[in-house]
Amino acid sequence: MMFLRKVGLSVFLLLSAFLLTAQDYNVYYKEKNVPLKLCPDTYFGKQISEEWAGKKGKTANFVAEAYYVLPKKENISIEDISIMTRSFSTMQGIEYYSNSEKKYEVLYPECYTVSDEKGKTKIPDVTYGSADGKKIYILQNDNSFGKSVYEMNYKQKGEEIYFTSVNLDSLKYGIFTAAGPKTLKLTFLVVNGSKEIGFYALVEGDIASFPFIDDFIKDSFVSRLDAVYNWFKKNYEEK
Repeated sequence: MMFLRKVGLSVFLLLSAFLLTAQDYNVYYKEKNVPLKLCPDTYFGKQISEEWAGKKGKTANFVAEAYYVLPKKENISIEDISIMTRSFSTMQGIEYYSNSEKKYEVLYPECYTVSDEKGKTKIPDVTYGSADGKKIYILQNDNSFGKSVYEMNYKQKGEEIYFTSVNLDSLKYGIFTAAGPKTLKLTFLVVNGSKEIGFYALVEGDIASFPFIDDFIKDSFVSRLDAVYNWFKKNYEEK
């Protein structure tokens, strides 16, 4: 059953596009002892849950999780999925619904893999071999928050891909710093099931709170979580 806790009517309205695409979701803001309720009971899903429990309630001030399901296509392998989750150049130009502008806009005018955390050298997407153990750096020019390099870390085992994304630069909205370096972490788990593809997404961030734009910032981080799923879905459907 879909569920939203203590984020207020205005945030509920702002998150409407996200809620319609997720099969289930939870959103928390400025709450303590936040639980994970949607993480799948799989090999890596258990790892995510155990790591979360290890925080002993010391969670970020903003947490959102979502679970999506795609029908299984014939002849899709975990190797195919592994390549999809590392094809960051295909994220460039994807669109999202801007609640502030009330229209669809390009989310990432630029998005590509870079050679290191400095983000100065563009390289081809790192799609060869297994994703397991790989650390990849990407640069994203975000429509709202500007340019930032992200560190992506991967695990791959059996029919699962588990990867995380952490911002290495501050995310700014105009003169405001929405999130400092390494304060926004996104976690993704893709499970290649026999009948469906499960996509779990989690965002946790110590985000700044500002009068008048507080709801916008919270909504923006959730919409970016949803955008990653839509990017994966697009690649999956085109496979």
